[in-house]
Amino acid sequence: MKQFYLLVCSLTMLLLCACSDGGSNDLGNEKDLITVSPTSVNIDKDGGTFALTVKATRVPSVSSSATWITLESRASNDNSYTLTMKAEANTETVDREATLTISCGEANQKVLVTQSAKDILTVEPTKVSIDDQEQTFRLKVVTNGQPQVKIDGGWIQQTQASDAETRNFHVNANLSASRTGTITFTLGNLSAKVTVEQAQAVLGGTVDASVRYQTIDGFAASDCWSTAVIGRHWLNSRDGIAQLLFSKEMKDGQPLGIGLSMWRTNLGAGSWEQGLDSNIGVENGQDGYNYYRRAESYLNDDLTYDWSRCQGQRFFLDKAKEYGIENIVLFSNSPNVQFTRNGKAYSDNGHKANLKADCYDDFAQYMARVAAQYRNWGYPVNYISPVNEPQYDWAGHDQEGCGWINSEVAKLTRELDSALDAEGLADVKIVLAEAASWNEAFKVNGNAEYSDCINNFFSPSHDNYVGNLTHVAPIFGGHSYWTDGTWNGMRDVRAQVAESAKSHNISLWQTEWSMLGDGYSEFPGYENSTEMDIALVMDKVIHNDLTVGQMTSWSFWTSMDVSRWGQLNRFMLIDFTPASGTYSIHLEDEGSYKADANLWVLGNYSRFIRPGYKRVDFNVPAESRTFFGSAYISPEQDRLVVVVSNLSDSVVKCRLSLKDLQPKAVTSYTTTLKKHLQPQQLTPSVNEYELDALSVTTLVFEL
Repeated sequence: MKQFYLLVCSLTMLLLCACSDGGSNDLGNEKDLITVSPTSVNIDKDGGTFALTVKATRVPSVSSSATWITLESRASNDNSYTLTMKAEANTETVDREATLTISCGEANQKVLVTQSAKDILTVEPTKVSIDDQEQTFRLKVVTNGQPQVKIDGGWIQQTQASDAETRNFHVNANLSASRTGTITFTLGNLSAKVTVEQAQAVLGGTVDASVRYQTIDGFAASDCWSTAVIGRHWLNSRDGIAQLLFSKEMKDGQPLGIGLSMWRTNLGAGSWEQGLDSNIGVENGQDGYNYYRRAESYLNDDLTYDWSRCQGQRFFLDKAKEYGIENIVLFSNSPNVQFTRNGKAYSDNGHKANLKADCYDDFAQYMARVAAQYRNWGYPVNYISPVNEPQYDWAGHDQEGCGWINSEVAKLTRELDSALDAEGLADVKIVLAEAASWNEAFKVNGNAEYSDCINNFFSPSHDNYVGNLTHVAPIFGGHSYWTDGTWNGMRDVRAQVAESAKSHNISLWQTEWSMLGDGYSEFPGYENSTEMDIALVMDKVIHNDLTVGQMTSWSFWTSMDVSRWGQLNRFMLIDFTPASGTYSIHLEDEGSYKADANLWVLGNYSRFIRPGYKRVDFNVPAESRTFFGSAYISPEQDRLVVVVSNLSDSVVKCRLSLKDLQPKAVTSYTTTLKKHLQPQQLTPSVNEYELDALSVTTLVFEL
């Protein structure tokens, strides 16, 4: 009983010593105790609740140094208490603090509460307008955080900040139409957007006429194959066609033609006279589509001459002479059938010449004799090209052709040199060697017997050297086929052939091009293209042949033909349709004709860059496959011609600086799908011009 009494007394003492709800210590002899966790709290700017865990000898109380934080609830479990505190959102732009005092009687513990300021995000300016040049601009960004940056526009890049409140952005040069991008800064729920507007491209460059390159010999097209038919049978159309090709006249400022300064005329091999026996263009024992690729010859089987032949070709020769053409180039695809091994104008002798071993002098004499007769008729025949694409074996039956190896070309050239002397044609020159592509011209490509042609014919140490012959021009002719698929690819090949020509002290002629290939990766494809798309591929070839290849003459193949099988204008300057339809083999049935985009784009060069003009320096910093140009000055120094191409889908501005030149008058001639050398008088003092989308523009400055 005594032990039970002592236990009851002890429990009574403990209860009297505990904290009361009122916080008083009835006995006054127990020390108040309190612990709080955590002792510091960071609160988000948006506010919210947080919990404090308190262990105390009695129920704790809370006081705050700030009104924005209050006690929301209190829960207890024995001597442990959970105090739920509530903080309001911070509406100030600075961080703030509050001190909480948690008390248990005389014992207390302080808790430091910090709250971040509300998000700050201001950006100035909110709109940036800049010109077309590459540059850097700055934005002032005031913030108390690390905002995310999103850029809409691949031509804008953020660069390293120069200080805490500055953001730097780099902009690429604009090469096309005006453009707009946005820069968006985001911090929490805040965002700021900046609009960046870059002006339309002002492309162009500086012309320095004191820096000079090659002298231009001329621009040409060939008369293969259909001039023989058109000139003889299309009596109502042939004059109009000739005007388009040769005229240098203007009507109300509009060019009537493209003023070719060269005309390449085919020295036919005589397959025309053979008819069906020629086996060219024969289908099922009768004339087929390619029958007109048989060509006439002046040579009879008894080796006499019939100068009444080739009337169709001679019509265009007469018109070329009438329009004042500067040069006629005679070229041959095959020796005369009277001299060939198989009696045909196509070959079955592999890559070697389809020419009888004892007929080299006879064939040479024929070419020289025709040149002499043409001179007598007043045609300005100044060049003969005796072989064409000797790298092919020409075993097909769709046109005249003959393969040659280099030693055979050299042998024929020596005979032709002598034959020209015999005819008294001292100033008629031989142009070698119509390479099928530039790859055969400057290196061994395929077979050394018929490639590496420049080295063969113009290196004095080579067995096939003919560069010392009186009539051999210091010129190598080649074709731009198969090396034109891409901008960079064509430039690479042309740089190499130009270097080879320079090392041999000769110039280059581009003697034949049409859009023959199918590997044009920078082209929409024939089924998706327009005539202008094809013409602009030609434009790129002309530009790179003249500037990178430094060629002195450029020729298209061919002047006129029928567009069949969806080929559009790939192979002709003038598209004609027989009366009996596109797929008719009766080309002699006069129908309709039209000049296509190739003719007018070639005219941007041929009509204005005349023989004797020199190419001068045109520095185009933003040159690309969609914007490029070249410049030429007349021998009298009184006219500057600048050809500028905009192959983009948008109108662009072009700014030209003419170093040390003061133009008196300026006229532009623009070719697009719908404009054909359309003239416009410009103000000489203004050096900024608008270029149509997908266009070639020639600027003629009178000095």
